Amino acid sequence: WHGAVFVRHGVYIEGVFKFDILIPQNFPYGNCPKVIFTNPIYHPDVNPETGELNLKRNFSKWSTGNHLYQILLHIKQIFYRVNTESAINSEAAYLFENEFHRFKQKVAQSIEKGRRRLFDNDSDDPHAIKKKFWRPEFSPVTASLDL
Repeated sequence: WHGAVFVRHGVYIEGVFKFDILIPQNFPYGNCPKVIFTNPIYHPDVNPETGELNLKRNFSKWSTGNHLYQILLHIKQIFYRVNTESAINSEAAYLFENEFHRFKQKVAQSIEKGRRRLFDNDSDDPHAIKKKFWRPEFSPVTASLDL
């Protein structure tokens, strides 16, 4: 599954973050799905090298009582409520807690990199965001993009 989250307020405002959800073969009876951000993101819960979102804190044991929509809600939530507890990116967690101005600078850099890669498409997914069909006036977050 491919997705994108458009952040409308907070530290990550105007961020557009694309992600993949990798669903295991034994779903829903086995392991938790994985979320991999496909564009750069500076966040305490995201591995800076792989882009993988740390889901272990919220979904330590996956069961048939869990649902994919819970993961989607969690993806949205991490941009509005940054949690540094059990961070996978310790530098981002440290800066968030101790040098917030530097944290915001690094977030701004990752937002800009993501915006430049918004229309990169490494797959044949017919539902991917495509520049020729994009209407920025319908998205306040991306209206300022130089498309």
